Amino acid sequence: MVSISQIRASNARIDETHTPRVAVFVGATAGIGRAALTALLSKRLPIKLYIIGRDEANRRSWLEELQQSNPKAEINWLEGQVTLLAEVKRLCLKIKSHEESIDLLFLSAGFLPFDGRHETSEGFETSLALLYWSRILSIHHLLPLLIMSSSTRPKYSPRIINILGTGFESADIPLDDLDLRNPQNFSFQGVVKQAGTLTTLAMTHLAAEPANRNIVFIHNHPGEVKTEILRNGWGVKPAGMPVSAKTGMNPEMSGERSLYLISSAQFSGKGASLLKDVAGGLTVSKTDSGALFLVDEKIECIQQDEVLGKLELRNAKETVWRKMQEMLAPYL
Repeated sequence: MVSISQIRASNARIDETHTPRVAVFVGATAGIGRAALTALLSKRLPIKLYIIGRDEANRRSWLEELQQSNPKAEINWLEGQVTLLAEVKRLCLKIKSHEESIDLLFLSAGFLPFDGRHETSEGFETSLALLYWSRILSIHHLLPLLIMSSSTRPKYSPRIINILGTGFESADIPLDDLDLRNPQNFSFQGVVKQAGTLTTLAMTHLAAEPANRNIVFIHNHPGEVKTEILRNGWGVKPAGMPVSAKTGMNPEMSGERSLYLISSAQFSGKGASLLKDVAGGLTVSKTDSGALFLVDEKIECIQQDEVLGKLELRNAKETVWRKMQEMLAPYL
């Protein structure tokens, strides 16, 4: 376990060589993403940011506060609805038209389906559109810019940080129903397992591709964080829910932990140097780089050997990748 004191000591070592120069945040207007963005800007280092979100008019005072917190930052707001994959494609293409490389893609947008299954106008289940489909599509479109970054920064590896649910992977997800369209497959717990498992499988596939070997892929379960996720009309905590509005860490501490994921050499050996009592992390392939890091709520790297082994027997990674490509084809 990496303690909060160790995290703070590591974050105190951060300088320009350990942080992104250009970063994209999807889901930073609230909760964990907002806390991560705030923590990153608190270092007052030069950075160019793209923040994707909705309701710019209602975010102006917050954006002004962000700018005041770090006058060296260039903050770009991109208005868009990321439950819609056509919008995700449009936003990513806009970033690509302005940038030759990016150093960080931070994904945390999402909500929990407490009131049943609902579909977007494109036919995807809404919570899975945020938790999985839009995220993997963003990764697909922005990977070329991350690859370009990896060739220009010898002391920092570009990173994709996906805040979701490692540790909730399941070997028995329905591989023939990735979007849980069958009512028998859909439930709150089913969405949590499906999103977490699909994320790990897809990111494992991408991280193993030779062209991506210098990119740090992190799938992180943040633990219990006091966010707004339970205050949007739901009054109870469903069984098995992985976050809590009443217990757990405050967003500020979550932001410090996210900043550690963004900057620490624990992941790939590049970044803010490790403290003497903190070991380098291992990927799902038991290597120190070149594969996916599964990071749990203790900031420990886990391998999930048993569940991934069972999924391998089902040829799950290849099946998910093929079906995912088919479903996302109109937006690639």
